[in-house]
Amino acid sequence: MTFVRMPKVVWDENAAMGLDRSQLRQLFQRARAKSTTDAALVIRMGMLGLRVSEACNVQIDDFAGTRSGHRVLRVMGKGRKPAMIPLPAPVLRAHEECAGDRTVGQLLATNIGTAMDRRSAYRRIKSVGKQAGLPAGLHPLTLRHSSIMAALDSGATQRDAQIFARHADPRMTVRYDRNRGNLDRHAAHGLAAYLNDDAQTPGRGSADVDEERLAICGLDKLDQRERTQPTETCSTNGNQFDRAVVSRRRLFLGRLGRCARGLPGRRLETSSRRSRGRGAQSRPTRGWSGH
Repeated sequence: MTFVRMPKVVWDENAAMGLDRSQLRQLFQRARAKSTTDAALVIRMGMLGLRVSEACNVQIDDFAGTRSGHRVLRVMGKGRKPAMIPLPAPVLRAHEECAGDRTVGQLLATNIGTAMDRRSAYRRIKSVGKQAGLPAGLHPLTLRHSSIMAALDSGATQRDAQIFARHADPRMTVRYDRNRGNLDRHAAHGLAAYLNDDAQTPGRGSADVDEERLAICGLDKLDQRERTQPTETCSTNGNQFDRAVVSRRRLFLGRLGRCARGLPGRRLETSSRRSRGRGAQSRPTRGWSGH
């Protein structure tokens, strides 16, 4: 029997970020200006989050019904699961303009009158994205990613976004919620601001920062001699610096080392010293005694 090790699938969250709000608007405007078919295809996938096969298979009578006062679209989703999606006003208007006088048949068609398939939809979306000046590599799945992230940005909860995307597993929706702000909320921004705080804060010199750090360690009471000593400048390798600052930094580093072992002037009694002071009275040893 032969065993095959399957490759590990890695989900790159930052690579599937999709389009932002302004890019989606730009894509919608260009699709409306090009043709009613392109507008119906792009707006349907960008505002409803449909998969490309679901968008291509929509019939005209699929959006003719109403439910609870809403015009709804009936689609057959992934895994042969039926779904009912409400149609906002811009989507319904694009559908009606694309259908025209037709009452039956497939809504989207090619230039020669045949039914649109996945490849035709991909070519149309790629062409509209190129004319709109969007980055290369635009495909139908990009519109679905962008619509889910835009729904989260608009204030929808993860539960509502899961219903919108029709995800069977909520962890898939969490991926979209997590990756849309990974670069903005990355800890590297806060770390860089924290480490560069000395140079970015106006009115704070290196001596002031040393005072704060000494106060944190309980070493803020410097000798009066170091505080009042005259300022002298010296140069090393062409660099000018203050002797008082150098002396204060040396004092800080020396006392900081003693602070790590205990506050200045305080002797730490170890267990060995305490045991020697007790004489013969010693704590019994646990474990094997050697007898």
